[in-house]
Amino acid sequence: MPEMDICWPSIAGLDFQWTQIFTYMGWPQDHLERAARIARYFAEDLGRLETRRREEARIEQVIDQFGLDEVEAHQYRATAIEAHERFIEPCRYEYYDTFTNEFGGFSALFEGSAGTKPFPWAEVLTVGHMLLTIRSIEVHHPALRGSGIRRAAFLIGRADPAMKLVTNERYARAAWSKYKNVSHLSAAFLLLNAGGIDHLAIRGLITFFALANDYEDFGTSFHAHSREEFLLDRDKVWSIPERLAIFQLKNPVVPPLHEDDVAILREYRPWDTGKRRH
Repeated sequence: MPEMDICWPSIAGLDFQWTQIFTYMGWPQDHLERAARIARYFAEDLGRLETRRREEARIEQVIDQFGLDEVEAHQYRATAIEAHERFIEPCRYEYYDTFTNEFGGFSALFEGSAGTKPFPWAEVLTVGHMLLTIRSIEVHHPALRGSGIRRAAFLIGRADPAMKLVTNERYARAAWSKYKNVSHLSAAFLLLNAGGIDHLAIRGLITFFALANDYEDFGTSFHAHSREEFLLDRDKVWSIPERLAIFQLKNPVVPPLHEDDVAILREYRPWDTGKRRH
């Protein structure tokens, strides 16, 4: 199965890991857009570093503003220049080197629409909810088994519009076809947020990897009772790199469906268009 190409340059923070993950979630089939968004991350940071660099030119303004005498002004200039040379300049050059040599530089930025396409939240969250629904049915609600994707799309089609999902059965199934190979990432992200776990803490990232790995294993080994093929194709799903899946969940996180959702699914008929739940 293809592995996500996730790296961690020494100059990048934890948010860079999520930037890489979300490029796969939003554009699993668009390498150029993924590369552009990664390049944009570094380009924006370079811009912020350049802004700090330009502030060096304001040293004299600060000296005048505070009325520093000649000795104080000399000390202030020396301190500001030393700080710039020790911290900002090396960081700026390291960022530029990483941006250019590891992530394609400005050519990558502009080959993929400059990484400015809006993130397809509705579609991505929809496939995550669908995968959670299918697994929840398998574990907690065996009486509802069968027609996994269609049944999950049926439930999505009756979701509260406030959830901002693709609340149309046909479009939900189309979203699944396009984003199913990252549905385990979306499901893990939904579970992480439902559990109130800070994704910008290292424990949040590790938990995400474990959840995504577990749902990937489920999807690539499960098939609906009315179908022969597995829910997810092991040769196409974007896998968590083995070096990052540092632990496996002994007790998989599979929340049961809400009782209202169970009631709706009991009425499921393949030809039933029904109405949305409000």
